[in-house]
Amino acid sequence: GQLTSPKKDSSRKEADKGVSYGQRRVPFLSCLLTCPPPSAVYTIFAFLEYLVVLSNMAFHLTAWWDFGSKELVVSSQPEDKHF
Repeated sequence: GQLTSPKKDSSRKEADKGVSYGQRRVPFLSCLLTCPPPSAVYTIFAFLEYLVVLSNMAFHLTAWWDFGSKELVVSSQPEDKHF
């Protein structure tokens, strides 16, 4: 085989990533516009997943508001502990 420098390999991998991202994006977007509703299940799932993530972020924000000035200490008795 032909030897190539690591720099050329990494630039080739970066180029491959861009091409494959574009190759994945075009069919997905075209399917969103032209496919019948049953194939939109992934889009619905992705939307619902965003709702779960945003609600989780909102929960942690309210926890920070409620407990932001508090201090939590977790400790145990030092009975026969060998670290």
